[in-house]
Amino acid sequence: MEEKVRTLIVDDTITYRMILAGVMGKIPEVEVVGQAQNGSIALKKTQELNPDLILLDIEMPDMDGYQVLQEIRKFNHTAEVVIVSSQSVENISKVFETLKHGALDVVSKPTTKPLESNTGRCKRSFSRIICRAFPLESSVDNTTGLVCIIAATSVDILKPAIIDRLMSPSVTVPHNRPDPSTTSTILKEFFVSN
Repeated sequence: MEEKVRTLIVDDTITYRMILAGVMGKIPEVEVVGQAQNGSIALKKTQELNPDLILLDIEMPDMDGYQVLQEIRKFNHTAEVVIVSSQSVENISKVFETLKHGALDVVSKPTTKPLESNTGRCKRSFSRIICRAFPLESSVDNTTGLVCIIAATSVDILKPAIIDRLMSPSVTVPHNRPDPSTTSTILKEFFVSN
């Protein structure tokens, strides 16, 4: 049996934890090893379970995703962290801070309407991220195309002009890792000019 990507889901809303667990459960290479409803529990479970992948909500009451990521990096440098964020402009600056400090990617939370197509989109995004971060023998589609700091799911949040600029040949992505400084500059230019 192949080794699975051990995943911890962190979200303060039980509905989203259940949805994300369902989505991840449909990816054959993934095993959900735990869930946490806040940052403190996430830190404890990260130490106990030593997950390969952490899906981390950006907006939580006791510690936000950025604070949790900073604390996790004090004792765990190997777990990949994917930020799961709602589609709001207010979250963008927090999301980019987490990306600058080691988060692998960002995926927008699935909305409940229509749930099936949104969870399908989420599954495809997570599958691509897993293929990139954990190159396992896999049946998951490995055709990720150009990798940029904004996951395909985040297109809903940002205007296509940003995505076009991020995906231009002038934006280099070493080792399939996003370049936060390039993306940050592009976003600042975009928001200042619009």
